Amino acid sequence: MFAVLGVLVGLFMMAAGFIFRADLGSVSTILIVAAGGVVIFITALLTAVTKLYRKTTAHEAFVRTGMGKAKVVLDGGSFVVPIIHRLVPVSLETMRLNVDRRGTEALITGDNLRVDIAGEFFIKVQPQADDILNAARSLGERSISEQNIAGLVMEKLISALRTVAATKTLIELHTKRDEFASAVQAIVTQDLQENGLTLESVTISSLDQTPLDFLKDDNIFDAQGKRRITETTQDQRVKRNEIERNAERGIRQKDVETRKEILELDRDREFA
Repeated sequence: MFAVLGVLVGLFMMAAGFIFRADLGSVSTILIVAAGGVVIFITALLTAVTKLYRKTTAHEAFVRTGMGKAKVVLDGGSFVVPIIHRLVPVSLETMRLNVDRRGTEALITGDNLRVDIAGEFFIKVQPQADDILNAARSLGERSISEQNIAGLVMEKLISALRTVAATKTLIELHTKRDEFASAVQAIVTQDLQENGLTLESVTISSLDQTPLDFLKDDNIFDAQGKRRITETTQDQRVKRNEIERNAERGIRQKDVETRKEILELDRDREFA
């Protein structure tokens, strides 16, 4: 609206100068026409600045490509000319990527069991020119968002989880979750840095044995896992039954001893 109004005012001044040039004189006509041209020029310049100048927000940077080398814009702005320039927005906010491996996709532990696991990876792009540029190059012309980052690094996160899980037993994973998360973070950190990303933390929110229904008999890992589960559960069942029987026997024995003591007391009383 402002641009249209400015152009109309400039054109009106120029037209008025030509129409009334006989009455105004040559000098006045030139001044009015020149003023109209200046108004149009200023309007065009302000419009260009408004439309083409892009500023970053507090939680965002961008990389401008085209017409020379890539330019990282952080806490500032730059002119972006359509066709000539291309813009890649880069979010500087912390992104949470959820990894959920369950059932047939569960991880295999060091003792050949499968474990259902859910974890959260908190990732961000540091407000540094090199990191912003590397992140933008990793994703090409796609914006730096949770969805695009997940597509870029998800396999790396899953691979790290698999690698660490394969070195620990199911019980170790359960009782030492912090160590598990730290080991995964150590592996992933270096890989993510190549993409301009920083891994802030890893949280293991859920961890449990995969149900037997998802284990396959024709899979060597699952077969060994099922055998171990069967051996462990049967052994625990035997031990539990032994404990229960011992407890029952102890109760019966205590009852007998108590009854004997009562009979002896009754006999002593009668004898007295």
